[in-house]
Amino acid sequence: MNDADQHAPQPLDDNAHRIPHQGAAIPASDIIQRAITNPQGMVVLPPEGVAVDPQNQLTISVVKAQDPIQAYMKIPRKASKSLDHHSPGWGCVFFGVVLPKVQAGVFQCPPLDQAQLVAIKRLSKVVVNAALAQGSRENPYTELELMHRLGDNHHVLGMIEALQDDQYLYIIMPYCQQESLVEQIPWKYGIREHQARKLFRNILENMIYLHQRGICHRDLSPDNCMVLNGRVVFTDLAMSIPIPFDKNGEVSGHGGFGKAAYLPPEVCLNYRFNTMACDLWSSAVILFNLLTGEIAWTEPLPGNLNFRYLVLAGGLARNPANERTVEILMNEPDGPTASTIRSLAQKCLELSPEVLDLLSGVLQMTGRWNTGQVVNSEWVQNQEDWVPN
Repeated sequence: MNDADQHAPQPLDDNAHRIPHQGAAIPASDIIQRAITNPQGMVVLPPEGVAVDPQNQLTISVVKAQDPIQAYMKIPRKASKSLDHHSPGWGCVFFGVVLPKVQAGVFQCPPLDQAQLVAIKRLSKVVVNAALAQGSRENPYTELELMHRLGDNHHVLGMIEALQDDQYLYIIMPYCQQESLVEQIPWKYGIREHQARKLFRNILENMIYLHQRGICHRDLSPDNCMVLNGRVVFTDLAMSIPIPFDKNGEVSGHGGFGKAAYLPPEVCLNYRFNTMACDLWSSAVILFNLLTGEIAWTEPLPGNLNFRYLVLAGGLARNPANERTVEILMNEPDGPTASTIRSLAQKCLELSPEVLDLLSGVLQMTGRWNTGQVVNSEWVQNQEDWVPN
């Protein structure tokens, strides 16, 4: 089997996920190294042939305290991204350049067009530890352990190194120039099915990669699907949990976590749920985003009109009848809400019967398709437009 075939979607049998957990967990404390930030006495040489203004010397942002092989310098003109949507003061992601070590205390800044770029997640230890003490489901220490163990930059974004000082935890990762699927989706329009199929196959392969290693991501969404070297890779595993294979993959309700728009109804209702089915549901909602450029619903509950139409009234079924739209809108006043449903109905009618079979097979209340059915579906297995990465 060649490398391309290795990463193609493969048929799954009923026991495809029941393989041994691969690789023992490593305590985060064994991975995180001591950091020095804005160190004094270390020198950064400018790129060869480039003069540096003495008033604007190149400086190191963060470096490992003992025996570093490289340091990191923040790119000053590239804005950082706040992570305070997790919790006020949680942290940010800033972007930097790798500075290779020349000799002890001396590092070289390469030309920017040749530099290795990185994304550095800087998290407040006080805020993170306080949240964990209060029972937060989001655990950056779990995330960095999984990135260290499973991050291959093909399925899961890897970690270059993890550092900490007294205030912050720094997770240094490869820079994804194409960013996340949020930036790849032309919202309100969507992308063509052959383009969506390539991305969705990546998502399925990544999901299977995690499940085979006993991990449920539990927070799949477009902003946790980065694009690296033209391929989707998963990131942000801070909410992931082990899959209990001895209990058919089912766990009790875990309370609020993740983004309601991408979670199945039973999770939002805090019921017992199947871990693998949870990720598969999320992947199907992402596929809907890709194809339509629309958010399917804000929450998968009967009170949401989009959910009532698309799932409860069968709007995702193959060739849905116009009567469904009329029925669901019968008691709704004409206005923005009715207009949104009509737009969704029209977009669904424009999708191929094969992809509608997949979407309606996964996004239903009972009798959902499993991963094997999705991988072996006619739409996913269509090879006409597939060029392996």
